Amino acid sequence: MGTLQANVQKVQKRMINKPRHPADLAADVVERVIATAGDPYLETKMHSLSWWQLSMLDVRLFLASAVAAIVAVLGCVLWLLVKLLVGAMRYAAHHRQQSHKSAHSKKN
Repeated sequence: MGTLQANVQKVQKRMINKPRHPADLAADVVERVIATAGDPYLETKMHSLSWWQLSMLDVRLFLASAVAAIVAVLGCVLWLLVKLLVGAMRYAAHHRQQSHKSAHSKKN
């Protein structure tokens, strides 16, 4: 158990021992952008995307069609189950009527 605690403390020291504060790192990034006058390699690719890529229309349409396909499959399965149950109930009712008629005909 002591080994685990020692390993945890080592990892914790590594994570805490940051040579630079995040604010300093952010300031360096801003300074780099200012110094390079916003070179094209620093720009985001958002400006080169079309409107349907920006709005993620392709992803939304894919997800909507996947949900529609799942709903359609579940609807078909449910419809088949209802048909099977109705058919089984009709068969059972018909079978009861036949056995009831045959029981009456044997009595007479």
